[in-house]
Amino acid sequence: MMSFTTTGQYVALAVAETFEQAQAAAAAVQVAYSAEKPDVGDDLEPEGKMKAGSTRGDTEAAFANAPVKIDETYVTPVETHNPLELHASVSIWDGSKFTLYETTQGVVNHRAVLAQVLGVPKENVQVISRFLGSGFGGKLFPWPHSALAAAASRKLNRPL
Repeated sequence: MMSFTTTGQYVALAVAETFEQAQAAAAAVQVAYSAEKPDVGDDLEPEGKMKAGSTRGDTEAAFANAPVKIDETYVTPVETHNPLELHASVSIWDGSKFTLYETTQGVVNHRAVLAQVLGVPKENVQVISRFLGSGFGGKLFPWPHSALAAAASRKLNRPL
């Protein structure tokens, strides 16, 4: 199974018997979309200024009269989540129930979310997480590939 994304949105799913078939399916995917300019203008706040969270005190005067002043800007670099262990899903549909083998840190949450997404009672979803090496919080919530694998296994009536 291969899924394809554009700007973070899943647009296609290919189920294939061989890697070559999956590559051919990927090559056949054509995606078209309309680019729109996002509404991120300064006019979202009055006169382009941030709204004050509080009006208590006079920070400008307090800073001007402070005996010690530190006027610096500190930034935190962008951190990209790169887990050591890849996300993986195996879904088995038996005609009424799903069994999902997942690398998840939250089997109960995963079960509840997948039941809702798939439109079945929670009792019809079993999530099994046998091996989890390094989630570091990146596997607390279900990712779209899990629902895609389950939906495809139901549609094709076979494990994926």
